[in-house]
Amino acid sequence: MTLFFRRYILIALFASQTLAGKTQPVVLSDSIESYNLTEYSDYILIEKDDSPTKKMCESASWMKFQDKAVLLSYHKKAFLVRVIVQNNSSNTNYVFTCEQPTIDHFEILNSQFVSLNVTGDTYPWTTREYKESFPTFSFHSTVNQCDTAYLKIYMAEEGIAPLNLKTTSNYLQFFAHREWISGIFIGLMGVIAIYNLFLFFSINDRLYLYYSLYVLCMAFAQTSIFGNALGHNYGSFDFISKVDSTFFPSLAAIMGYTFILKYFEFIKHPWIRKMLVFTIILFIIIAFLSLACSHLIAELQAVFNFLYPFSYFLAFYLAGVSLSAKYHKELSLIFFVGWTTLFLGGTFFSLTNLGLIDYKPFLYYLMPVGVAFETIVLSLALGYRMKLLKKEKIEVYNSLILQKERSAKLELQSKEVELSSLRKQMNPHFMFNSLNSIQNLILKEDTESASDYLVKFAKLMRKNLLFADTSEITIDEEIRFLTSYLEIEKLRFKNRFNFYISVDQDINIETVKTPPLFIQTFVENAVKHAFCNETINGKIYIRFKKENSLLVVEIEDNGCGLHKAKIIKEHKSKGITITHKRIALLNMDMENEITLDIKDKVTIDPMTTGLLVVLKFPFV
Repeated sequence: MTLFFRRYILIALFASQTLAGKTQPVVLSDSIESYNLTEYSDYILIEKDDSPTKKMCESASWMKFQDKAVLLSYHKKAFLVRVIVQNNSSNTNYVFTCEQPTIDHFEILNSQFVSLNVTGDTYPWTTREYKESFPTFSFHSTVNQCDTAYLKIYMAEEGIAPLNLKTTSNYLQFFAHREWISGIFIGLMGVIAIYNLFLFFSINDRLYLYYSLYVLCMAFAQTSIFGNALGHNYGSFDFISKVDSTFFPSLAAIMGYTFILKYFEFIKHPWIRKMLVFTIILFIIIAFLSLACSHLIAELQAVFNFLYPFSYFLAFYLAGVSLSAKYHKELSLIFFVGWTTLFLGGTFFSLTNLGLIDYKPFLYYLMPVGVAFETIVLSLALGYRMKLLKKEKIEVYNSLILQKERSAKLELQSKEVELSSLRKQMNPHFMFNSLNSIQNLILKEDTESASDYLVKFAKLMRKNLLFADTSEITIDEEIRFLTSYLEIEKLRFKNRFNFYISVDQDINIETVKTPPLFIQTFVENAVKHAFCNETINGKIYIRFKKENSLLVVEIEDNGCGLHKAKIIKEHKSKGITITHKRIALLNMDMENEITLDIKDKVTIDPMTTGLLVVLKFPFV
């Protein structure tokens, strides 16, 4: 503020001084193509509605500029700038240009105070001799002659207006370079905005929508402040050009702080968030009033200029809280860096625009540079955020997988307990049938057979008890067990049947395994139910085959079959019921399921009798 008052005092001092004679002329030469007119010209302040006259200019106290640009809006009057041109060059085509797109009134008058042309924000776009945002006029200077021109400049908003005289070729080159840089800036902002909009539709995260809108609004704000190809799109809509320097920055502020609230949603500091929400509401009001009350644009811009640094510090404080609390520290640090570049660019622009520091072109253009850098940095932050979200999603997924595996292990353990229980249920079932057979032999007083049966039964029971606690046995062990069992049953039934066990050659009986006590159940049913008392030549076939990746076990008999065995209809085999339960449990986690198929052979060939049981296991 000290600099502000000092500059105000200097202006007042120079206003009281009368310069003797005319101002120093601008001497044009072939070696120089661009001249800063504020170094050579002088000015007086007049009412913005007054028309300059010879008498007014002769009686006025002309003052020299103290800066390299015209400092506007510290007063409500217009600048009348006097420029004397001594053309010592061979070039006659020059342009006057005021590098401030928000100039309301820019007029050129000849030495007779006749208005040659006028343009500015308060005039239609068609008044612009050069169809670009900076007001620019052609100026014809006679070789080896001294010409005087007057420029009337007025702007309601605060700001500086660099005033230059350029050769036509130099200006066109300057204009082309500026349009090219502006095109890169707009292209960069557009690509980032579209990319984030795409991310919003892809992952449905509103943060990316807010950032996309913020980037678009910031691009419009910068184009309205600095002037570029956007001005061509205004066409004759001069109303937009009157309010764009306040309306678009307000929209950028609204979307920017909405984005920040979402970006730092993990920070639970109610008063900071309430202050930001309140600031957003104020910017919404400014944006609305700038459209509804364009005549108050200067006052609205003053409020805007007050709110902007305040809201900057709120955002900095929010980032600082995040860093100190170590919430998403990397995201907060990246934001802090990007926001700092924007703040520095905006600060230097504001200080230069308000005339608080000496005008230098590179300081004036730090704002769009800061905006571009901040946009890129925050885009990197959002990309890093997506990486973090993906990492968190993977961690959650892995946690769910681990939880699922643990659940599967518990389920498997439960299943194993149940299977073990079912296997052990086979023991009393098998023991009851075998002891019943021994009882029959004792009742028949066949003590020798009963004794032989009891010895073989004891050995068989030992194997059966071992199998009850085993999840798999080899085919070799299965065959030995079945052989022992069938020999006992042959002894019991006085050779009522014979049995035959065959194994395909490509099956290694010492390595290939099956669940225990599966086959025995169906062999036992064949022994008990297939052959009646009159049966003399009963046969039981047990075949082990390999079909692709499956082990196929067939139990076949030539007994009476299902249709003639009334006992099958009247009695549901306990062993088969348990076997079905075991199959259902084992199939819960097997790629190739165990299958069971029981067929009455008469349905296959009417000339045959008996039963065919087909079991298929995964080949292990």
